[in-house]
Amino acid sequence: MPKVENFGGKIEYEYESSDDSIATVTRGGKVRGVSVGNAVITCTVKTEGTEIQVNYLLKVVKAIKKIYSDIRNVSMHTGEELKPTLTITPEDATLQKIRWTSSDNNVAQVRSDGTIHANMVGMCMITGTAPDGLGADVRIRVVVPRVSLSTNEILIDDPSGAEFTYWVNATKKSVSLVTGCYEQCVKASEATKETIEGVDPQTIPLSEVEGKTIHLQPTAVGKDKYFVTANRHDYVVTLKVARSAVYLPVKCGGLGSRLKDHGQRYEITGTVVSVTGDEIKTLILLAKDENETYACCTVPADVAMDNLGDPGDEVRIDGILEGRTQYTDENRHYHWAPNITVEQIIQNDASEPWDDEEDADEENQSDEDPDWFTDDESDEFEESDEFDELLSDDAEFM
Repeated sequence: MPKVENFGGKIEYEYESSDDSIATVTRGGKVRGVSVGNAVITCTVKTEGTEIQVNYLLKVVKAIKKIYSDIRNVSMHTGEELKPTLTITPEDATLQKIRWTSSDNNVAQVRSDGTIHANMVGMCMITGTAPDGLGADVRIRVVVPRVSLSTNEILIDDPSGAEFTYWVNATKKSVSLVTGCYEQCVKASEATKETIEGVDPQTIPLSEVEGKTIHLQPTAVGKDKYFVTANRHDYVVTLKVARSAVYLPVKCGGLGSRLKDHGQRYEITGTVVSVTGDEIKTLILLAKDENETYACCTVPADVAMDNLGDPGDEVRIDGILEGRTQYTDENRHYHWAPNITVEQIIQNDASEPWDDEEDADEENQSDEDPDWFTDDESDEFEESDEFDELLSDDAEFM
């Protein structure tokens, strides 16, 4: 409001708002916003023989009360960019363009739209402030470690393995780096020991900073770790290998007792007894051992059906144990056969991977003394009560 020098005469002030629905003003000159919009506050000063009128353009806005971010603490690697997602209350606040600042631009910078760009190793605080100047703000703690990992934990559930990436972040000091795997259950594609000279992020284009991708090949069920040690500080990825990721060759001997772990992956070779079903077929194999062990295999429709073969043929399957099937023999004794979901069916050929010479000799036995089904024996088995029981509706699936 205007200031008027008092020359001894009486001074009077009068106040008026051009729109009371936007803002009101009291006799003492106190203004109160009513709704969002513009209004003109007029102040008239009267003295003896003089009258002065001053107009004030007033803009009433809805202020931001709170600013929320989907991230409050974040670890980034050199050259990485990240834009937080904000929630502002009230949602219809008039001015919503947040003002951003960084406590250390050497570590991380922030653009006007809130995008954070990591520069080099260190820690800083990114602050977003409401533009109305009424105090609402949000803070994000940014840490750029010497080494960044794309993930801290990996579940390997497929034989093809998995991958992860690590970055050595820009720093003005050299980094002594050792990488590798403990190789308890996983074999890593690379193990190194090197020294990386420090770089100043102001002198290199950060867009050229690339991570190193490591391939992890499962070798056994269990847990393992891949470590990246930088200047004696460990950065570790915890690895867990599921049963379905480990490939176990089995030659059908003692299937009923050896295949116990649900979810375990197996390779099995056997003689085809029968193939049943339409869209989803069931392959019944007879194991090549003295116990005549059976394996019942579920073959999904998307697996090539022309590889199943005919009764008496040998096939090799690659699948995952899902349960057991109960059947009775001709003496009405109950037996359990492993029930395997087949992922691949391969016709048996000369590349059959036998483990020892005894197995190879068994493969090369003459037709006069076979220890698995011949074509005649396969036909005889199909006509037996045992085969009918195995395929009956009463067979139980666990």
